[in-house]
Amino acid sequence: MKTEFMKQYIISTPKQENGIWGTPFQCVKMGKIIVLSDENWLKRSALIMGISEIYKNETFEIFWEDEKGFYYRLSESGIKSMKYEHYELNENMLTWIGQPTDYNTVE
Repeated sequence: MKTEFMKQYIISTPKQENGIWGTPFQCVKMGKIIVLSDENWLKRSALIMGISEIYKNETFEIFWEDEKGFYYRLSESGIKSMKYEHYELNENMLTWIGQPTDYNTVE
């Protein structure tokens, strides 16, 4: 079971023409999408793609989000959260600069 998302991760999937990453097939459900700043919208897109690349054998759903981040449920690894302030994005490289909260209480 993975308890730490990443220190630094290069997203291998190319961006779409609009400059963000698309929603991967492993993301089977999303709750209400909220309006975010351009920076957080891009981070959200990168984090979702990063989740799908790292946990490529699991499906996941984003079940709650706000302007600070989101919670997601992996099919095998449980519930985790991402906060936008904990990540920097440079081109296609995500760098972890904070401490993500890890909830593994739901299977």
